[in-house]
Amino acid sequence: MFDSFTFRNQATVQIISVTSLLWILIFLTEILMKGIGMETAFALLLYKLMLPTSVATFLYQPWSIITSIFLEMKADFIGFLFRMLILYQLGGLLQSYRGKETIWHLFIMGGIAGAVLHLLAYTFIHFYSTQNGFIHGTSASVLAVVAGLGTFLPDYRIRIFLFGEVAMKWIAILWVALDVVLLPSSSMQHFHHIGGAFYGFLFFRMYKQGIDFMKPWRWVGETATRIWESTFQRKPTYGSRKTINMDGAVTEEELNRLLDKVAQKGYAALSRYEKERLEKASRQNT
Repeated sequence: MFDSFTFRNQATVQIISVTSLLWILIFLTEILMKGIGMETAFALLLYKLMLPTSVATFLYQPWSIITSIFLEMKADFIGFLFRMLILYQLGGLLQSYRGKETIWHLFIMGGIAGAVLHLLAYTFIHFYSTQNGFIHGTSASVLAVVAGLGTFLPDYRIRIFLFGEVAMKWIAILWVALDVVLLPSSSMQHFHHIGGAFYGFLFFRMYKQGIDFMKPWRWVGETATRIWESTFQRKPTYGSRKTINMDGAVTEEELNRLLDKVAQKGYAALSRYEKERLEKASRQNT
């Protein structure tokens, strides 16, 4: 369905692939475990992957704040397809402006923000603390992307069947308003959704004021890259004809590799050595 280039460069395709593979894995595991009479063990496995209502229970399975983001159930398969379609269309649009790292950031942090609001609501609001259960799914994460796009490009118009062209801000507002309206009747998932949407809104609201929530992510990524390169990556040698000539000149192959990396990850992703090579190539061509 998607070629390798699309997978490497499209965050929405990567997210859909990961979520779909997990859905298939859970589905096959359910068939296997129920087939050998281990229904209880399978249910326990799912509970360990879902986000619990109780903070006390969550402390025993902290990984669930991440695993619950990607966990979809077969009972909601139609809803899952709808959310992935929305993510592919609107997330792809947002990526064309902000890059794939932003989509991944919104998806993960939107899910975490939704989980935090869910746990806080069930801890401090008495009306909801009487309810119990586990939550899961991509809804909060997808809403973070939708709300983020509605904040970043509020007047961008999307054509919707039967409604014509609608501004992105109204799509985001109406989606969140529906969750607010449904809070009193079925609150199990709606705090989770609202938390995700709020993070998407806050991310771009702060971005427009000069505050970039992506900076810590970039710092971690650059640090990990430097550690990897200094530990495992071999420096090109003058004897390697694939990287540089005997006189140290930058070859066309090496230049293309550097330019591809800049196009995909940005100039900041280059190591110090790679930046020096790129500068040398520019001097060679002048």
